[in-house]
Amino acid sequence: RLGLGRCSLLVVDEAQRAVGDYAYVEVAKALRRDRPGGLVLALTASGAGDRRRIAAVMDALGLRRVEARTREDADVKPFLAPLPVEVLEVELDEPLKVMQALLERELDARLRTLVEIGALPETPALMVGKRQLLAASDTIRRRPTGDKGAFFEGLKAQGQAMLLVDALELCETQGARPLHDFLSRLGAEPDASRAERALAASPAVKDVALLARAHGESSHPKVASAVGLLRDLVRERPGARALVFVKHSDTARALAEALSRPPPLGPGLRAAVLEGRGRGALGAARGERKQEEALRGFVEGGVQVLVATSVAEEGLHMLDTDLVLFFEAVPFEMRAIQRRGRRGRTAQGRVVVLVAKGTRDEAALEAAPSRERRMEATVRWLKAGPGAPRRPRGRNQALPIEGTWSAAPTGRAGEGGP
Repeated sequence: RLGLGRCSLLVVDEAQRAVGDYAYVEVAKALRRDRPGGLVLALTASGAGDRRRIAAVMDALGLRRVEARTREDADVKPFLAPLPVEVLEVELDEPLKVMQALLERELDARLRTLVEIGALPETPALMVGKRQLLAASDTIRRRPTGDKGAFFEGLKAQGQAMLLVDALELCETQGARPLHDFLSRLGAEPDASRAERALAASPAVKDVALLARAHGESSHPKVASAVGLLRDLVRERPGARALVFVKHSDTARALAEALSRPPPLGPGLRAAVLEGRGRGALGAARGERKQEEALRGFVEGGVQVLVATSVAEEGLHMLDTDLVLFFEAVPFEMRAIQRRGRRGRTAQGRVVVLVAKGTRDEAALEAAPSRERRMEATVRWLKAGPGAPRRPRGRNQALPIEGTWSAAPTGRAGEGGP
């Protein structure tokens, strides 16, 4: 519908997405094809701590140069309010602790198998997440072995460990009802693997499913903490608005319902849910209308609390919020930065993270700052420049990676994006 032959400038926001088969990559290719001299300006508030990922974005968009800033730069600092982060700890109730212990015991057994075959380094179970387990799967598949039994046993342990990490995350951060819903589907689908069916049939997982069903009506302790915090905010500051980030849509809806209950059952706050648009043309259209209504109500003041999934992390315009509440700690630096940036861009506000003690919340809380420091180090390295590296191969200069250069074919010499 739109030829880019007459396009002089392409501005790409949220540029960290421009990898793989994301639409930005195709648009940039079309620009290079239809207008080789077209300029590209790519913007992001959260690049990455991995230089290779930044290089991949630059290559995909045909970029030559990086301008980087941190919060402390003289031309940035005056426009940003301080960004303290508060941590509010909650204690799991006894039923959840029992379910957690049963699931951890099952996970430990699978992790031992992966460690024994050399697919996973010795790591506390609390610190093992999906990234490590996906890497373990790659290790198993790449390693040549004549023992097919050990090969399949390793893949089975890895697949079951992935499912157990999911179950533990639901238990520790969402509560008994979401955990029960997850376990009730485990192994029930026609395309479920033998490993998944075997896990669902194990005595420990069956016990957890029964416990989760028995306590399904009780909410996670975080819900009470969130309700109390938001109720106090509105009492102390009438007109205040809060944005709550929740990982799962079911939890988002349950929390909004708890906030909206009138006294004495609840605080009677005006709460709305902002989530994905749904599937199919009809579902997407209905979901888009709901998104627009929720956002309009929040901006205009009719909604006091917006409970949102990751859809609110980026790409939405909203006024300053008085409080941003993380229902779960986020281990990924880019997502943490995007979420925090939703509060107090020009005015002081609060950022609060709910953390369930003795759970993966604590591991995530520790992981994000170290990854952010790595990202800041990368930004400082970009600002300082790579020194005097050797001349790049190819026509265009992209980001230097560990002393080497990556080149992106973006047209004739002297043309392409900034």
